[in-house]
Formats: sequence, structure tokens, C-alpha cells
Amino acid sequence: MKNYGLIPEIRKPEDWVFGGDTGIILEILQTNGHGWDEFLPQKETQSSVWLDVMGCVTFSALNVLETLAKRKFDEAWDKSDRFTAKLSGTTKNGNTVSNVAESIRKNDGIVDEENWAWDKNPSEPVILWADYYTTIPLNIKDLGATWLKNYQVNYEWVNPDKNTLKEALKYSPLQVTGVAWYKNSDGLYYSPLKTANHAFMLYDYVDDDRWLIFDSYDNTKKELVWDFKFASAFKYYLNKKSMALETLKQKNESDIVIKPLKGTIAPIIDDWGTYKNLLDKGLITEFKEVDSLGLIKGKRLTYKEY
Repeated sequence: MKNYGLIPEIRKPEDWVFGGDTGIILEILQTNGHGWDEFLPQKETQSSVWLDVMGCVTFSALNVLETLAKRKFDEAWDKSDRFTAKLSGTTKNGNTVSNVAESIRKNDGIVDEENWAWDKNPSEPVILWADYYTTIPLNIKDLGATWLKNYQVNYEWVNPDKNTLKEALKYSPLQVTGVAWYKNSDGLYYSPLKTANHAFMLYDYVDDDRWLIFDSYDNTKKELVWDFKFASAFKYYLNKKSMALETLKQKNESDIVIKPLKGTIAPIIDDWGTYKNLLDKGLITEFKEVDSLGLIKGKRLTYKEY
């Protein structure tokens, strides 16, 4: 069985799970989980006639974030798969979902495609693995670090049963893993094997009939049978830190409460610098469960009036 670039992994006890207490209050973006196709990114393949970069985990993760950016900010992102595939540690066996997510969320950020592009039609018709995964210059890495200062990314596991997948699709398209690709006589893809070998984006469904996915390998949308056996699923959260930290004066209260633009209380401060600044000024009046990065988990924070 061909491996498209997925290294399967087991959820760790400390990992966040959709439906649990993650410290983030979610906003329904698509009623009933439908309509993400309006916000899908441009198609980009993980292979050329000369090279398969084994980057399905990176491509599918960035497809999810690009879709979220279009939906939430009306921004047409085209991010560099090459940058994230390299810095997340992709090998010739592929990568894990958590390696890629941690690279995006905490370690490296992401950069635009134009900053670290992959020319699939070069004048020299030989692209080697070492060329694609060459060392990234420091000035390009700095762009990723700057991006991290402006955006908050989180992710969580989603139980891959039908009802949970449908519920999670209200908040984000999903990065899912499964067996690729076996087609039945109806033109739908099914999963005859247990071992997942590919990661791709789930963006819609026809209830009790089929799942709709966006595949980075051969640049197509695909339809999967309703009983397709997803090995795992992951949901991303994306926000601009300037949006998450908007303050709003509450009626009949002397405190100012952190709120996002949509009006739902956001029970986190997004970065250590903001937290430390407020702490030093004596503006935080309630805070609990500060993790090693200075993130506030699961608690509403209030500021003294000033």
C-alpha cells in the first residue's frame, strides 16, 4: 500500500479533545457544518512529475487554515507548504499531524507561498528531495516568527464518529486521516484497510450518503462512502490576536472584560508579553491556570478599570 506521507500517531493524555474543556469558547461558523466549499483555497498538489514531497499532513493542515482565513477574515491566503513541511520535520516516511500542528502553532509559524515557493516547472527538469528540503534562510524563518506574533492557532482531536464529525464541521473544516484511494462502482471512495496512509481535508457531507473531501495529492475533490473509516480527525482554531484581545466595557460592572469581536467571552490571553504587561501594571484582577507559555487556560479574566 502506497504511503502518501502520513505517520500515524496515538493521542496523548494531555492533548485537547473536541467537546472537552480547552479554554477556548468556539464560534459556529457554518450552520449544520455545510458551506465550506465557498471558502476553499486554490488547489496545490504535493507532487510533481519528478518528486512526491510526502507532505500530505502539511498540505491538508494549511488547506484547513487557508479555508478558515477566508471564512473568518475574508483573506485569500496562499501559504508555503514547503516551509512548514521542512520545519515540522517531514521525512521520506512523511510526518505526524501533531508535529505539523506544533510547528505552525508554536515553533515556526507560517509564511506566504511567494516567500518560500516550490516551482513545479523549473528550467532544470530535475527536482531532488534535498532541493525541496534545503535549509531555509534565517530571514524567511523570521517571517514565520512575525506571523506567530499576530495569529493564534490551536488544534484538538475529534472523535471520528459520524455525529461528532458533523458537529465539529460547524466550527472548522477538519484534517482527517484514512486509507487512500480505493473507488467502488458508484465512483465513491471506501476504506478496505485499517492502516491510514494519507491526510486530507474534510469540508462537507451529504447526510446518510457521503463525505466530501479536498485532496492535496491529485488536486481533486473526492466523495467518500458514508461508512468510510476515518482513522483520526483534527480541528483547528484560528484567530487574530488583535481580535481576541479587544476590550469591552460591561454595563453595571466596574471591570473591563476580554471579548472577541463577535461578542463571545474569550477566556484566554493569547501571548506571554500581553499577560506580563498587564500583570506588571496591576491590571489583572483574576487569573488562574497559567501554563509554561503564559497562556491562560479556561478562565475568564477581568481588568481593573483604567
